[in-house]
Amino acid sequence: MAPVLYEPTVNIPGLPLLFPHWFRRFGLYVHHLPVTTQAAYDFGVEIWGYPKIVAEINFEDAGRVRRCRLRAGGKDIVTLQVKKLATRARSMNYYSYTVKNGQLLRTLIQTQGEYGIARFRGGASYTLGDHPIAEELRALGIAKTAVECLYAPQVQSMLHPAGERLPL
Repeated sequence: MAPVLYEPTVNIPGLPLLFPHWFRRFGLYVHHLPVTTQAAYDFGVEIWGYPKIVAEINFEDAGRVRRCRLRAGGKDIVTLQVKKLATRARSMNYYSYTVKNGQLLRTLIQTQGEYGIARFRGGASYTLGDHPIAEELRALGIAKTAVECLYAPQVQSMLHPAGERLPL
């Protein structure tokens, strides 16, 4: 997902990431959304228009870090490594943006769980693989240093069924 600000009146890069509650139409644009089953794929595409792919998602604990490896079609997409941070129970709400049938959808996602957050201290790194999606990500020139690290070992989410329709 990529952070976006729909129809901003003020557009200062990075500010919505630091203070999301100041920006009513801040959210995350879903570019690819990996899932592990065909049922999850069908459901997300049909209702929300999420651009899902069926992939292998594996997690591994390695001391003070948690590693997530994403593969599809026998090729690596990305391996993400995140420091295990001290967590506390909290709820976090955010909006996702997708395009379905030529219509921009904004959907509220409510979460609650255990979260650890670190800003401006790194805490996360990634390695891109050889899958075509990895090539797309590589072409974006994403920085290697994380602005914010979010460690969430246990989270429950609720996606609301009808997203707000917005003009493109």
